[in-house]
Amino acid sequence: MIEKIANKIKKTSASFILYGAKGVGKKYTVLEIAKSLMCKKTPPCNTCDECRRLNNGTHPNITLISPRNKDIRIESVRGLLENLAFSPPEAGKRLVIIDDAHRLNQSSANALLKVIEEPPRDTAFFLLTPNLHKMLPTIISRCETIHVPPLSDDKLAEILQIPRTHQFIYYAKGSATTLKFLLDNEQQMQKLLSFVEAPKNSYPLIKTISDDLIDIIKDQEDIDEEDDESEKENTGTLSKAKELENFEYITALMLLGLLRKEDKTLTPYVNKIKDTAKAVYSNTPYSTVLENMLLELAGS
Repeated sequence: MIEKIANKIKKTSASFILYGAKGVGKKYTVLEIAKSLMCKKTPPCNTCDECRRLNNGTHPNITLISPRNKDIRIESVRGLLENLAFSPPEAGKRLVIIDDAHRLNQSSANALLKVIEEPPRDTAFFLLTPNLHKMLPTIISRCETIHVPPLSDDKLAEILQIPRTHQFIYYAKGSATTLKFLLDNEQQMQKLLSFVEAPKNSYPLIKTISDDLIDIIKDQEDIDEEDDESEKENTGTLSKAKELENFEYITALMLLGLLRKEDKTLTPYVNKIKDTAKAVYSNTPYSTVLENMLLELAGS
């Protein structure tokens, strides 16, 4: 797949959507495509200046756009379009990567439509998403869609250096990112799974679990004193996107825990939890949403 895409970009500008669960290697795939385009050796050597800059994220011909809040706003797209009006910083191909592209809002998606339909010379677009169904049909129609499959259980165990039989591998569903999140918060995730498997209608217990989960959701790396001012100014919005991602990991774990019971009578509760979870995207506090989800489970 990597060589096929690279060969197409060598001949013409193009736009692609790479879709698949978080952590299955969509960014890694684009990185390998970039190496195939920019490294003079086949396969890429991983030691030359081009490969080193690609590996450490400093190559000037690679542009990455990510959500700064719940969505990718038009300001980010406008800034991209202004840069695309000029030639690539260095000779060769330029790759634009839009991470979590399903978070393009209506305005930013519409601003992007024309340029991905007719990319500038020597430019390729890669829109990455775990939720293809949430993307605008007009965006999808202008791109070549490529599915990046889940990682095998053996590969997950190798990447995270855990036994192949580890319980959390089932709940990761082929995603190294999900598995790392579960392992990093193993004690709290085990407690949540225990509650899902045997819910107790005890508000003190529900409140304790909810508070623990909120601490996990809101966890974020500190901004270094040496970081530039724009990073410091955007800390709040950057952390919001991360919070939503953490919330989604937790919700998925709860739902998979329920579904694993293979009890059809639980289907209504699965749907109620899904509906309850949506409230967080309308700025309902995490505490309210999580407590309601756990109360739904207790009612099962």
